[in-house]
Amino acid sequence: MVLLVDIGNTHTHAAAADAERVVADVTFPSEAISLGQAEPHLAKLMRLAKRDSFAGAVFCSVVPRLNSPLKQLLRKRWNCPALQLTPRTVVGIGIDYSKPGSIGADRLANAIAGIRSGGCCRSESISTAVVGIVQPSQLAASSPKLRVSSNRVTAWSA
Repeated sequence: MVLLVDIGNTHTHAAAADAERVVADVTFPSEAISLGQAEPHLAKLMRLAKRDSFAGAVFCSVVPRLNSPLKQLLRKRWNCPALQLTPRTVVGIGIDYSKPGSIGADRLANAIAGIRSGGCCRSESISTAVVGIVQPSQLAASSPKLRVSSNRVTAWSA
């Protein structure tokens, strides 16, 4: 069982997942991490998942100042190693994009999901909110986006 964490500007979403599905999830204010108040929320998640530990954690974040406190909490409280999902740490896909560091972890996660669900997709978004994965048959003309095809993330204009 792994811990999945998405640190957003206002809320953090955490989930316990096995190889097949999300078993349990919780949401709490992101500031709880910096205030030292995230432990009860993650402990609740463990109770819901009927676990006392996780094999590891994967997280994405749009709030860099919360990354270290989260990793420290997981390591000190549960001896749980944590990996941040970034263009440098993602595996299973290649990235052909001029500025890989500008690709959000949400897009990388969508790319991985797209590959697992059929191979070719495009991550559509409005501003910074990812709307969903769109199959090629549903594409409309738009500004440059990211495309996943043959296990690669590339810049693309329709």
